Amino acid sequence: MNFKMLTPRLETDSNYKTSETITSISEMIFLKMKFPKVTFKIQGVYAQDPFNWLMIGGYAVESLSDPMKDYRNYTPITTASGWLDIHSNGKKWQVGLLAGYSKNLGADKDISGPTYQRGADIAYLYRISPRFVYNSGKFRIAPEIEYTVAAYATKDANGILNIDSKGMVTDSKEIGNVRFLLGVYFFF
Repeated sequence: MNFKMLTPRLETDSNYKTSETITSISEMIFLKMKFPKVTFKIQGVYAQDPFNWLMIGGYAVESLSDPMKDYRNYTPITTASGWLDIHSNGKKWQVGLLAGYSKNLGADKDISGPTYQRGADIAYLYRISPRFVYNSGKFRIAPEIEYTVAAYATKDANGILNIDSKGMVTDSKEIGNVRFLLGVYFFF
């Protein structure tokens, strides 16, 4: 479990000192099971304001507690994420598959001001990545294919992004990417 408290700014735009904070809680679970022929790994994350973890999400201005002085109340934007990795345990040949998914769950409260987040216009992301590994002594070669998709918010008839009052994307379009990777290793 992770507890985080941030002070987004020390001074308002009107030059008043401020000490408003944003608090967030995040949980993570990880499980690894190794059997003679195969290894399974799985991880799940439920995170409020996971910006510093390089995940989609962050925080937003919920309301103004004092509009004259520009004092703000903040709300975290939540993300759920998980991945699964399965691979064989062969000494010479290994086959593996990684699959991951991340979803913007929005804020618990309505957002009335600016957001400070990564991927504000992303509803969800996923990746599927099969791989092969060939080991020969101290040499390893590992080709991999990554298929990654991001579901970006579409725009309505007025050109406004389809995002609701809690920061969740309400209509999206998937954009995919295929990447080929080749890892060559020499262990010494």
